[in-house]
Amino acid sequence: MTLFSPQLENRSAVGETRFYLKLGEFLREMEKNKGGRPQKTAVTSTEVLSPTLEEIGVSENLSREAQTLAALPEEEQAKVRKQKKSKRVHTEKRT
Repeated sequence: MTLFSPQLENRSAVGETRFYLKLGEFLREMEKNKGGRPQKTAVTSTEVLSPTLEEIGVSENLSREAQTLAALPEEEQAKVRKQKKSKRVHTEKRT
């Protein structure tokens, strides 16, 4: 039994794909955290450290998937959006 209309679910699938694309673009452009062990001496500079994926609430898998999707050519991204949309419709028809 479906709680939402197929149209709403299709929009949700397209919105989810757009979210992945935007997140991937953001992560690719974001300055990477250098990681490693902090210095033993106090840092006196006003350098602001980049946040880690964990600090912004993104798993490594989500980061990898989003950046991979964002790196695809525009035509391939459109195919992925279409596949997500049709996958939702097929799932709806089965229930």
